[in-house]
Amino acid sequence: MSRFLASVYRNLIGDEELGKKASIVDVPIPDGLDRQMHRTIKKVGDDIDSLRFNTAIAELIKLNNEMVGLATIPRDLAQTFIVLLSPFAPHLAEEIWSRLGNSASVGRHPWPKYDAGKLADAQMQIPVQVNGKLRATIDVAADAAKDDILAAARAAQNVKPWIDGKNIVKQIYVEKKLVNFVVQ
Repeated sequence: MSRFLASVYRNLIGDEELGKKASIVDVPIPDGLDRQMHRTIKKVGDDIDSLRFNTAIAELIKLNNEMVGLATIPRDLAQTFIVLLSPFAPHLAEEIWSRLGNSASVGRHPWPKYDAGKLADAQMQIPVQVNGKLRATIDVAADAAKDDILAAARAAQNVKPWIDGKNIVKQIYVEKKLVNFVVQ
């Protein structure tokens, strides 16, 4: 846990020993990170209500790991993260909260609300098999129809050589999980 909290501090404040300061700026949160933030808000809130504190902390660790590689961290993301962290590490959260320029206590800030529309991913990856052997992975819209997914699977570059000129006996689509072509 100390490594996680040290990583949070480095991400949001910087590393004073190395003379590196974190860059928290007022920019929009990138879409993928915004979706993950909303999933984290929901998961942490649900886990606290269910007294599953370990899984709530695990979700915070995932979000922190996503912030590690960012050159600049959006202020909204940083502040939301600190509010979510505050029940588990109140002293550290309060310190970071004040260093981010907030005068009131983090405990006085309202609990963040998640947007249900941002909980699901916009894209999904589906493995494509031919006769049970993995030949490709395709990216499709999360709400794509079965026929569109099968067409994209047939058009995949690594799948074409295995099905061109052959009789497709069966097309198996396991919803949001797998496409398999049985060919002769």
